[in-house]
Amino acid sequence: MNGVTFSAFTPPVAGYNFCFGLPNSSGDYGFLSMFGTPTTTDTKIVNASGLPPNQFAILLVGTLAVNIPMIGGSQGTLCLGGQFGRYNSQIASSGSSGNAVFLMDPGAIPAPFGTDAALAGEQFFWQAWHRDVVNGNATSNLTNAVGVTFE
Repeated sequence: MNGVTFSAFTPPVAGYNFCFGLPNSSGDYGFLSMFGTPTTTDTKIVNASGLPPNQFAILLVGTLAVNIPMIGGSQGTLCLGGQFGRYNSQIASSGSSGNAVFLMDPGAIPAPFGTDAALAGEQFFWQAWHRDVVNGNATSNLTNAVGVTFE
C-alpha cells in the first residue's frame, strides 16, 4: 500500500473513532486518537490534532455515545452523553502545531462526583472540546470521539 508506514515503536490504538464533527477555523477537522492498550491498568496517551493553533483544549469523557450538532452555540458536534466528566487538571494549548496531548488513567476517570475506575467490560467515550475563532467571534468546536471497551 502506498503511503502506509509502520513503526515498531508506535503504541497500539486503544479505542475506535466515531462521530466526526465539523471543520474548525484552521479548515481542518479536529481529530482525537488514543494510544495504549484497552486494559484497566495502563495510562493511555490521547492526542488531539488538527486544532486551530494556540487555542485551549480540554478532554471530556462520557458513558454514552450521542450525536448533538452545534451544541450550545458551538461550531461542532457533541458525541458524549450519560455520566459526564472533564479533565480539568489537563487543560492544554494546541500550540503552533495545532496538537494537544492528554493522559488518560483508567483508574481515575472524571465523573460527576469525583472519579471512577474503569472495570473490564465497561465502555467509555472521549472527545476534546477546544476554543476557536470564526470571523473574529469567539466560539468553540469539538473533535471526533474515541470509544474504548476495557479489558
